[in-house]
Amino acid sequence: MLQSIADLETDTLSGLDDDHTQVAVLDKINAAGVLTVRAQQNTNQLLMHLIEQLLADAKRQRDAEVQHVNSRLVVAEAGEAFYRQVFGGVARNSRPAGRRGR
Repeated sequence: MLQSIADLETDTLSGLDDDHTQVAVLDKINAAGVLTVRAQQNTNQLLMHLIEQLLADAKRQRDAEVQHVNSRLVVAEAGEAFYRQVFGGVARNSRPAGRRGR
């Protein structure tokens, strides 16, 4: 692409009369249009790639957040039973020997 632009610029600035005929000027205008379309195509492809990357990143982040929220919900739902099981046993086992049966 850069080489094509450089060649077009060289032809445009050429001092040769053959490079400035009506046909040659129209060819240069046409070439400039083609280069513009190709540059836009390359830009669009790059933008699409960036959008796809941003979407993939957003999905990964969303999935991680969903997993975090889901694990918090599981802990919240099972938390009370877990607390009783773990800390209830600790409380029973830490009572003085004479009071354990009560």
